[in-house]
Amino acid sequence: MKNKKGFTLIELLAIIVILTLIAVIITPIILGIIEDSKISAATDSAYGYKEAVGKYYASMLSQNHDFMLDGEYSIGNNGTISDGENTYNILVSGTIPNSGYLNISKGTVVSGCIQINEFAVTIEDKKVASTTKGNCAEVPVEVVVEEFSQVTDTNPGIICGDGETEDYDNSDTCYIYSVEDLVEFSSMVNSGKNFSGKTVMLMNNLDIQNDKSYTNVNSNQFGDVNENSTTSSTLKEELTDTTGKGFKQIGNATNKFSGTFEGNTKTIKNIYINRENTDYTGLFGYNEGTIKGLKITNANIIGLGHIGIIAGHNKGTITSVIVDGNVGGYSFVGTITGYNDAGTIEGIGSGNITTTISQNDNSGGSYAGGLVGYQENGSTRGIYKSGSITYAYNRCVGRTIGDYYSNNPGTRLTIALDTITVGGNTVSNANIDSKDGFTINSSAIKNIAVADKVIDTYVNGDNNNDGYYYDYDANGEFTIYKLSERPLNITMQGQGTESDPYIINNYEQLKQVAYILGDNGANLHYKLNTDIDLTNKNSIILGTSAYHFKGVFDGNAHTINNLTLAGHDYTGLFGYNEGTIKGLKVTNANIIGLGHIGIIAGHNKGTITSVIVDGNVGGYSFVGTITGYNDEGTIEGIGSGNIATTISQSNNSGGSYAGGLAGYHWKGTIKGIYKSGTVTYNYNSCVGRTIGDYSSNYPGTRVTGALDTIAVGGNTVSSSSTSDKNGKSYTASDLQTLAPYQEVGLNTSSTSGEYRIELDTNHNPYLIKNTSN
Repeated sequence: MKNKKGFTLIELLAIIVILTLIAVIITPIILGIIEDSKISAATDSAYGYKEAVGKYYASMLSQNHDFMLDGEYSIGNNGTISDGENTYNILVSGTIPNSGYLNISKGTVVSGCIQINEFAVTIEDKKVASTTKGNCAEVPVEVVVEEFSQVTDTNPGIICGDGETEDYDNSDTCYIYSVEDLVEFSSMVNSGKNFSGKTVMLMNNLDIQNDKSYTNVNSNQFGDVNENSTTSSTLKEELTDTTGKGFKQIGNATNKFSGTFEGNTKTIKNIYINRENTDYTGLFGYNEGTIKGLKITNANIIGLGHIGIIAGHNKGTITSVIVDGNVGGYSFVGTITGYNDAGTIEGIGSGNITTTISQNDNSGGSYAGGLVGYQENGSTRGIYKSGSITYAYNRCVGRTIGDYYSNNPGTRLTIALDTITVGGNTVSNANIDSKDGFTINSSAIKNIAVADKVIDTYVNGDNNNDGYYYDYDANGEFTIYKLSERPLNITMQGQGTESDPYIINNYEQLKQVAYILGDNGANLHYKLNTDIDLTNKNSIILGTSAYHFKGVFDGNAHTINNLTLAGHDYTGLFGYNEGTIKGLKVTNANIIGLGHIGIIAGHNKGTITSVIVDGNVGGYSFVGTITGYNDEGTIEGIGSGNIATTISQSNNSGGSYAGGLAGYHWKGTIKGIYKSGTVTYNYNSCVGRTIGDYSSNYPGTRVTGALDTIAVGGNTVSSSSTSDKNGKSYTASDLQTLAPYQEVGLNTSSTSGEYRIELDTNHNPYLIKNTSN
């Protein structure tokens, strides 16, 4: 057998040339296959998202037959769609779109562009038309929602029934589509039809000064509405002519409204009433029924006594309302109502209150407040957002409530902006149940932590069962949403069980933890699946004094960054915890309130373990980085940041209780390290480096330490005991080892416990989840 010869140089060159030619031919084919695969995946994802929109619509329609997805929608970076007013959470099983826009007709995606990673997938005629590398339109379709569009009213001036005359007796529900209908409604109530047992629905936004809010702006079927003896004017002229009396209020002391008025989150704008010699003046003169879900803007209302934008006198229920305007009279004057007579008030008011109409006897004048002029029994809850109060006679005047009946004051929970003036002077007040309300600044007035104390927000759903709740709008302001149109649905993956917890991937899903608090949320399990940065996000709170967190929140060693909260009491990421919070890091937090203030929990009656927090925490009393008040609970963690009790009251005896880890400790267990920061106070009562104070009768377990250079009231503290309220002193070099963390009982073992503490290359502690878990 002959030996094989090697390749000659010419043969080798030929082989190289052939291989090069093959590579030139094959590489584009391979790259093309890869590109085709990516295009196919993007196309499939777009189809999946399109179907998800349809499924969402079908699901919502089954719950609410009036639900509608119809028009132009923008796609958010978390897969949500928005029409500029409402945002809907689309549950996506595949790739979530980055952005884009959709044209939807009755729940069906007709056209648009869906951005899937680097591919723009265009939809035409309900089908995918193309998938190309690049972006959807550089300037996506601008979604313009016309607030006051042309009304359609087939029978203007008739609100009950479909005929040409009112069918009041046979109608359970009556409808207001136009300004003509609103005036007819007023006429009917004033003639004695109280609508008891009936519902009146506002179907459109109405602007009294806008032609589009009238079916026929050139006619007037109601005659001399403004009582200026001119009957030849159009209805619009009658209602807007400032030489006349304007709109006639719906009802009075004789003919009271007793039905239900559904505002449907609609707005009535530019209502004008000038009846300075008439009592019971407002959109509704005298309410004994229910008014809800209504917004009124730029109102101008003048009367004699009992004057408010929603109702002059309220003996019924007024909830989920937002009002803005100027209100003036002789006595009993407020933005929402002038006199709350054993009724229920809940809303947000803005505007100027003036008692300038005088009588010779001033002893009966005033009773002026930003929300309510006077309350006897009943309940007033709300926010006085902006405005001023001026008076001709300083009698019974308050920033939010003019005064209340001392023998039967009812419930008063109100807050007000700190720049609002009363008689030319600003007011500082920490009592939320006083007639001046709790003072907050402009950032706090947009904060869920304080708002939920006084109005029915999305936290725990529709608590007062009126079908509405308050939530942030696109500008971070509170507005009203109708539960049937914008349900508080859980879009997180998982079932909320221990074996299949709800998975939190973004801010919107983190916010959803607050949807089901209280007993309904007991034993629900949540797991954080990524770090979440709350920069430029609306504030969230996941448990309040009324609706405690009772579930299990597993931080999964992830971080929540840039949490900012401004509240009243019980303020923290979890305002009031009765559940379990573990494996969580919260950084760069800024938390401020009155009492029970902490980064993880304002008040802890549950378990908080394996946490690391840093930030600034301030309040009047019970203030700490991890919790303000540990109430028989368990605390194990590391805290850094500045603690300050700077909010003052005239009586300082109840202030302070400030510590680096916890403000106060009663029974229970607290273990941890206060790694850096300062503790300052305006009143040196119950202040400690790690624990402000603890019960001498029920001291519980305390094993804490702190950096020796931390100042308390400007002075450093030296201590060798882990059980006292200053904790054991450690040097900076001590804290560069795990020994101090082990000494106070924090887990550093990789073979036991769910989480452990380790040190990074800069000797800073961080959380790691043990592999066995």
